[in-house]
This record gives sequence, C-alpha cells and structure tokens, in this order.
Amino acid sequence: MEFPPAFVVLQGDLDVASEKLRTLINEDPRDFRPHLCQGIVYALLDKKEEADEQFDVYRSLVPDEFPDKSFINDVILSAKEESKDRLQKDFRSEYLSKK
Repeated sequence: MEFPPAFVVLQGDLDVASEKLRTLINEDPRDFRPHLCQGIVYALLDKKEEADEQFDVYRSLVPDEFPDKSFINDVILSAKEESKDRLQKDFRSEYLSKK
C-alpha cells in the first residue's frame, strides 16, 4: 500500500515524502498543494533555499480566494523560522488536531 506524502511526513521519512511530492509536481506543475508541501519538507530538512523556491511557486499558483490562505501563510512563516525538531512537532500536533 502506498501512503500519501503528508502521511509519510508524519512518519518522519522526509526523503520519501520529498520524492513523492516531486512526482506529484511533475504530474501537475500547476497544482499549488504539492509545492507547498515540498517547501515544508525542504524546511524540515533545513534546505532553506529549496524551501523558499517552492514557497514562491506556491504563492504564484494559489488562488486569491483560497479559504485557508492566511493559515498556510502562517505555516510558511513558521517553516522558515523554526528549528527542524520544533517545526516537525508543531506540524504533527496541528495536523492531528484537525482530524
């Protein structure tokens, strides 16, 4: 069974998640969601330049009327500022609390 990239991130296998996200980006480069997730994964891997590039692509593609845009902008800001361990902990608790 193949798990979605977000689940793989929660398991902590960031390299596998990054690979799956690259596949999704190649399949549909205009979909903003994998770019956002790839940026978060790169931030967790301390690849700041790559993360910034993906966040820039996300911002260029996300529709202005997207309902969670301000929340996601906060996530991006946290991803850029927080340490890897803290961001991963916060990401897990935030994701699990929304279920």
